Amino acid sequence: MLSSLGTFIDDGWPFGIFWCYFVCAANYCLIIVSMMTLCFISIDRYIAIVHSLRYPTKITQKRVLCMIFSVWFQGISFSIVPVLYYWIEFDYWEVICAISWYKERQRALYYVIFAFILCFLLPGLVLAYCYYHVLTIAQKQHRRLQKQRNNLNNLNLNSTSSPPKYNTSSKAVKSLLVVVLAYFLCMTPFSCTKLYKVSVDEQQPLPNYMNLVASILAFCSSAVNPFIYGIFRKDFRRAYKKILWQILRRNSLEASTPNN
Repeated sequence: MLSSLGTFIDDGWPFGIFWCYFVCAANYCLIIVSMMTLCFISIDRYIAIVHSLRYPTKITQKRVLCMIFSVWFQGISFSIVPVLYYWIEFDYWEVICAISWYKERQRALYYVIFAFILCFLLPGLVLAYCYYHVLTIAQKQHRRLQKQRNNLNNLNLNSTSSPPKYNTSSKAVKSLLVVVLAYFLCMTPFSCTKLYKVSVDEQQPLPNYMNLVASILAFCSSAVNPFIYGIFRKDFRRAYKKILWQILRRNSLEASTPNN
């Protein structure tokens, strides 16, 4: 983001070719890592809620380390290909160094389709499958709890106890689901514009403003999570309020302390 800010100020790329290649590779690597991490988190939540009794045997430390390694291996592998083939140059309207698809369109076409399927489409389908079943189980448990409470109320029993743990877990899953949806909304234009560029035999197949909007939305995908958690999670709201209170209290103490 700082590099893109520099291009706005300088109206061009002032950082040299080495940094241009590095930024492009890092962007693609971290986009893939983010998507695959969300995918593996959804698998973890699916097993924890749908197959809770088998969770300790399914999600072991060794398997988690293998997942982490595979995520970074996939991200680095796909991001290093454009560097090796010298496909990268600064795109004025994307405000970032990106792949120039028109340079080697045939090779780039295979690369983009392969990357789109493995790093975006398939993880997206896994996410949808896992969270659909997780939310279905959570809704069934909520209805069962409500029915039990109604029966207790009919028997004039005390039903003011705190909600079960799975209710809290369900809220956590829903907030995480919103994070996933926000990521998809922000990254889909970026991925689709790349796929369209490489599939059309033109140097500038899209209007310039679409490239700019796609880049801005891609940057927003990294900025929306704190706000989403702050809205949907009480523990995050409490933490934010506590941090804000500590900052205000410290500032007021510094203001009231006389200078020596």
